[in-house]
Amino acid sequence: MTAPEFVRAFALDDLRGGKAMRSVEATAEERAALARRFELIALDALSAELKIVEDGAEIRVSGVVRASGAQRCVATLDAAPFALDAPLDERFTTQPETVDAQTEDFDLSALDAPEPIDGDAIDLGELAAQALALALAPHPRAPHAPEDASYAEPSPAVVS
Repeated sequence: MTAPEFVRAFALDDLRGGKAMRSVEATAEERAALARRFELIALDALSAELKIVEDGAEIRVSGVVRASGAQRCVATLDAAPFALDAPLDERFTTQPETVDAQTEDFDLSALDAPEPIDGDAIDLGELAAQALALALAPHPRAPHAPEDASYAEPSPAVVS
């Protein structure tokens, strides 16, 4: 597994009074690495304004992730610019996860359970990167791409 490209660790000890606000912003190098990870033509900006709230054993991270850049158009392979404000709302728990390996039935309520925290920090940068990935258009189209065009296939590499 590769290391995350945009690490902004938030130590749980920093939750004074049960609340904290944090702003994170990716550097040019981090944005370039994330662009490669998400197969973007460019990632010109990535930032997040986040509120962290502790409620017993649960910690909620919420806010907005802002990003701009360009994806590859599925019809023309040209740049398809994007600018987005994506909501982020994640829940974590400090309680260890207990899984009964003998259970054969899958409990659907587990899908809504808070994610266990591994260690004593939450990576706000990776949370922002994941929110970006979820907010990107699955089939981006350049502004000039015809609506009825089929998906373009990249031309094969020329070997000399």
